[in-house]
Amino acid sequence: MGLADSGGSAKARVVMGNVTVDGKVEMRKTAIRAGQKVQLDGQTIRVRAPE
Repeated sequence: MGLADSGGSAKARVVMGNVTVDGKVEMRKTAIRAGQKVQLDGQTIRVRAPE
């Protein structure tokens, strides 16, 4: 399982302000791009481009 149980759960976490992208609170659903850093519940994910 990932950081959210479902897509709906992930969207709710974003709306509640629990997600940061590049250190800024993300309040709406936006496209995440390679090189960005996403943080939720103390875990950080750096998004990589496909190889």
